[in-house]
Amino acid sequence: MYTPVTQSQDPGGSTLAARLAKSAALKSAALAVALKSSKASRATECQTLEQIPNIGPSLAEDLRQIGIHHPRDLVNKDAFVLYQQLCAATGQRHDPCVLDTFMAATDFMRGAPAAPWWHYTAHRKALFGQIEGPTTHGPAGADPAAPDNAHAQAGQAMKKAPPP
Repeated sequence: MYTPVTQSQDPGGSTLAARLAKSAALKSAALAVALKSSKASRATECQTLEQIPNIGPSLAEDLRQIGIHHPRDLVNKDAFVLYQQLCAATGQRHDPCVLDTFMAATDFMRGAPAAPWWHYTAHRKALFGQIEGPTTHGPAGADPAAPDNAHAQAGQAMKKAPPP
């Protein structure tokens, strides 16, 4: 006959539910560490988009949707243009943190040290100000994937001036 273990019978002083919760939390933390450790520390180590710091499965799929299939494809890309292409491909404005992440990824693939995407937020705001969606950017009928002159110039400046 099965007799459930009660808190008073458990020599560790915790209930079975608490021990299971702790075990699940430890497994989750171990998985997070394993996933994080699969990130490359240098651009030359990247074989998949998911190995780029800050790029998870969802953003990797977004990059593939706009024609970026290998990490080396990002080396000569403009993060703002990638962001505009994604907005145009999906027909929706994406959160500006996606642009921050693209900035971090393109810089990393050009040899910059890995940095969290939010370290690029101030730099993005200084370069581009308020990000507009593809349906409101430029004159009516303009191609949302084609940057206007001011954004193209800002994109060039971004390639030359990494964040502090």
